[in-house]
Amino acid sequence: MCSKFKAAKIFLFGLLALALLVVGCLGAQALWSATHHRYDDPDSGYYHGSVHALFSGTDDDVYSLHFEGQSEPRWQWTYSTNFFYRSLQFDCLGFDSQADRLERKGTLRLPSLAYESSPGTGVLTRAVLSQWLLGSTNRTPEATRSVDAVFGFIEDAGRGTLPAPNHHGHYYEQPVRGRIQHFRLGFGVGGLVYIWLGVWLFLVVFFGRRFWRRHGGA
Repeated sequence: MCSKFKAAKIFLFGLLALALLVVGCLGAQALWSATHHRYDDPDSGYYHGSVHALFSGTDDDVYSLHFEGQSEPRWQWTYSTNFFYRSLQFDCLGFDSQADRLERKGTLRLPSLAYESSPGTGVLTRAVLSQWLLGSTNRTPEATRSVDAVFGFIEDAGRGTLPAPNHHGHYYEQPVRGRIQHFRLGFGVGGLVYIWLGVWLFLVVFFGRRFWRRHGGA
């Protein structure tokens, strides 16, 4: 009978410690949020990147290209803007002439740049992208620079060097007209939570030892 009573006390102590841990973590997280700007995210947490980009030619270059993707979720202890994208969904529209409309949709693998689309598969290069967007007639220096810029952003997605995530987006006029919406999504853990974990561990060890001395003996 005494043994069962002792086991029940140990169980209740563990249950109380667990409840205190959860309530304290929730309170510490809420306090962190209340003392920071609503758009601030904790440096550490389980995050992933999400990107949506839309580009169009400048001046007389008539084309558009949209791509989007999500990176793999990962835990990070400190703030990082380096999200590596392993695939992008793309949709591009160009004109070989005013009569010939060139449209292509598909999936692009990174960093290999291998693509799959309804017309076929292959490896994306600057020359291929230029053919998709500009066709065979419009190859002015300005048009070439705009396509090079788009290709550079695609490569950046695979290298983890896209413009940093923010809530306002990135807008461009030269050498290509476009915008990049880049976000960091997931669940962050505020610094106060780690402080509470340290306090909680100290309390569990301190009171656990006292509890065991009183109730752990035969």
